[in-house]
Amino acid sequence: MSFLSTHSVFSAVSQFGDDDHPLVPTVLHVPGNRRADLSRLRVTGPAVYVALYADGIHAYVGVSGDYSARAGESPHLTWHGPLEQVFVITEAQDRWTLDEARAAERIVWESLSEVCGYVTLGQIPLGAPVADRYSQLRMFCGRALQIIAASGHALTTISDAALLVGATGNSDILGDDLPGLYEGVLHEFVGKGIAAQAVETAEGDWMLLAGSEIWGAPVPSAGQLLRVRHESLLYSGCIEAHVDDPRLLVTRRHLHFASASGAALFVAGSKGFGPTGWRRLCMVRNGVPGPLPRQP
Repeated sequence: MSFLSTHSVFSAVSQFGDDDHPLVPTVLHVPGNRRADLSRLRVTGPAVYVALYADGIHAYVGVSGDYSARAGESPHLTWHGPLEQVFVITEAQDRWTLDEARAAERIVWESLSEVCGYVTLGQIPLGAPVADRYSQLRMFCGRALQIIAASGHALTTISDAALLVGATGNSDILGDDLPGLYEGVLHEFVGKGIAAQAVETAEGDWMLLAGSEIWGAPVPSAGQLLRVRHESLLYSGCIEAHVDDPRLLVTRRHLHFASASGAALFVAGSKGFGPTGWRRLCMVRNGVPGPLPRQP
C-alpha cells in the first residue's frame, strides 16, 4: 500500500488553494486482491473510493464516512467481477465534510465516465450542494486523478490537463446548441415573473432554450439535486448570473428535460407549477415559428 500524494511530481501542486484552508488530496492505493488491507487502517474521515475492474472497462465510485472499512470489506465491490486496483481519495488533514465528499464522488464518477472512458457502474451519484466550495472540489478531484495517473497503475493514457479539467458534467441535461434543431410546440413560463421559453418535442421531451431565466436560489423542498445542478452548471459556464436581477440566473445552453414538470421545477426553483406553469405560444418547424394546430 502506498500514499500516492507524496509523489514528487505533485509536491508543489498539492499546496495550491484559493483560501486559507485549501483542500489537499491524499490517495491510497492497493491492488484489488489486497483491498482488505484498507480495513486494517486506523484512519477515519470521509473519503471517495474508486474500484477499477480486471476487464479494464468497468469502474465503481463510492463514498463513505468510514472509508477504510467501506472500501476494504464491502462485498458489493466484487459483484461485478475481480478487482484490479482500488484507490481511496481523502483530504490530507480531514478538513472536508461528508457532503463535500459526496459532491466529489459525483465529480469523479463523471470524469471517469466522460474523460477516461470507463463504464461506471450504478446510477450517477446524487452528489450534494456545497456552494462556494464547488470550484475547490473540482480542483481537488482533478489533482487526485492526476496523482492516480502519476502512480502508473491507471489513467496513464489520459493527459494531465484533461484529468485536471475533468468532465463538463451534466451530459444528461445539456442539449445541442445548433440553431433551429428543435421542432415542436414553443411554450413560455408563466410563474414568478420569470422569462423562460421551452420547446416540447414530438417525443414528449422538453428543451429549455438558451437565454431563459431561472430562479437562482431553489427552496430546500425542491430537492438537493437541483442545487447540485446549479453549482455544476455555473462552474461549467452553462448558466450565469443575471445582469440586472440578482435573484435570477440565465441559461447559456439549451437544457433537456424529460417532462414539463422537470423543466418547471428547474426554472421556478420550487414545486407547485408543473405543466400548468407553461403556456403554449406557437409551433416551431426548422427554427421558424408557425400557428398552433387546432385543439380537438
